[in-house]
Amino acid sequence: MRRLFLELIAIALLSAGIGVLINAGRHDRLPMSLPDAYYQVESKARPIFMKTAHRLFEEGQTIFIDARPAEAYAEGQIEGACNVPLDRWQALYPDLSSWIQGRKIVVYAGRAEVGPADDLALALASREKRDSLFVYIGGIEEWKAAQLPMRTGPDPILGGDKEKGTEE
Repeated sequence: MRRLFLELIAIALLSAGIGVLINAGRHDRLPMSLPDAYYQVESKARPIFMKTAHRLFEEGQTIFIDARPAEAYAEGQIEGACNVPLDRWQALYPDLSSWIQGRKIVVYAGRAEVGPADDLALALASREKRDSLFVYIGGIEEWKAAQLPMRTGPDPILGGDKEKGTEE
């Protein structure tokens, strides 16, 4: 009985080791621990992590959309991202729609607040192809911690927060 138990443990450890090695060899490997927010993506958009978000950023063809309020956006955002808070998305969509047509879209918010990004992705999914829509789980905090390209200030793409008069 003890031998069988030891064999089962050995098989489990060997299987886990093989899984870790296979994951390490993938170009889009999964993180070793998934954040809780990963399981809360309800928009049917594809959840992505920093490595994939950075690859899409480097390709230069992806639109990054920051779903946080204008004040949070102005404090720091992914370079080139536009600001589309959920409460203003319908007003901003006409200006945004022709620009994002046929392109990949990454929606993000804060690491601990993936909800606004997912809610915006759900709204966009009603008008855009879902296979080109991503929710960046790590959010701005992870991007900043990795010292990836950022900028500060109001949104130069959609004209800042027109309702509050912070237009550049």
